[in-house]
Amino acid sequence: MIKLFNFCVEDEVRLGAECEGRFVDLTATMIALAMEEEHIPTTTDEVIWTEVLPEIRALAARPDAVPIVGAIHFAPSLCEPEKILCIGKNYREHAAEMGGEPPKTPEVFSKLPNCLNAHGCDILLPATAEKYDYEAELCVVIGRECFDVSVEEAENCIFGYTGGMDFSVREVQKRQSQWLLGKCFDGGCPLGPVIVPKEDIDARNLRIRCLVNGEERQCSNTCMMIFSPAELVSYISQYMTLFPGDCILTGTPAGVMMGYPAEKQVWLKDGDVVEVEIEGIGTLRNTMKKK
Repeated sequence: MIKLFNFCVEDEVRLGAECEGRFVDLTATMIALAMEEEHIPTTTDEVIWTEVLPEIRALAARPDAVPIVGAIHFAPSLCEPEKILCIGKNYREHAAEMGGEPPKTPEVFSKLPNCLNAHGCDILLPATAEKYDYEAELCVVIGRECFDVSVEEAENCIFGYTGGMDFSVREVQKRQSQWLLGKCFDGGCPLGPVIVPKEDIDARNLRIRCLVNGEERQCSNTCMMIFSPAELVSYISQYMTLFPGDCILTGTPAGVMMGYPAEKQVWLKDGDVVEVEIEGIGTLRNTMKKK
């Protein structure tokens, strides 16, 4: 099994991997082995674009791979997705807590690249609002260009999976018919900490949890999704071309704060630590900071 991630060394983003219990700097390893520069992918995005995963697996498993020493400063698990798409109400219990029926077709909206953030980084909360909410999500990473593909074909278009958090500003989301502004504040979509290739994980049966300051707020399993990852890819591809490196947040389980009765709603605030735990992927952790 291999887990890929992007990490920072000073101002440089490098490609890293966790393999057989070791954390290795793949960028430094390729340089140390004097590989040709044009063949050196420096991010997970480039691994996906160039379809070199088998070579990356072999490189990470080498005994002379360069280890990462000290703390790892993660970058977003995808640095340059063309699209960040999100699915609403994809768990029946979540649809119920939001006061609606389960959707008959996927509800699709988007986030923008300004939302990207990384594991371990702070999330700056806009000072003009207060109803900040969490949504833990499994994220699909597209591996091949696809348009109008069947569910069976869609499986082959997926590169892997990562963790994500769809942070929302609820009062902004609710005051407008379009959700974009309430979903797109800077840094409001951390992805990570790693990407696990689809061959190494069963995305149809993963425990997913969200914790706030160590208290469990969400707990479910991806088997409870209404629309599976492949079904989502197939459906979206009927209307737009998906490209390698695109990301789809597949929806959140029940337990979001907006689903609580008004008298019990306690919104995220300065200093709160939010964790997304997804079985087989790991824990995505971010701290809230008021601007």
